[in-house]
Amino acid sequence: MRGAYRQGIGWAEAPTRRAWTWWAGGEKRENQAYWKARTGCNKRWVVEGVFSMFKRLFGGHLMALKWESIVQEVRLKAILYNKWRDESMEREAGGGTS
Repeated sequence: MRGAYRQGIGWAEAPTRRAWTWWAGGEKRENQAYWKARTGCNKRWVVEGVFSMFKRLFGGHLMALKWESIVQEVRLKAILYNKWRDESMEREAGGGTS
């Protein structure tokens, strides 16, 4: 590893390629749980799941052409999605009448 040798570490102390991430990222690993909680890392999958369900219910297209109508259509779809989600959560909890 030429970079390690140039930094004055020497060939003998330079880590192997496999151990390089361990050697270079020790501090990140120590603070990883705190960092994830602080930044909200690893929550993208939740958002992607919501978008996927939204598109599955309403399709990935819009019918409106004007910007104001597009905004209105997306708002209405979001309201319908929230209503549908709340009702299905109630049904799963046993609070629904159906």
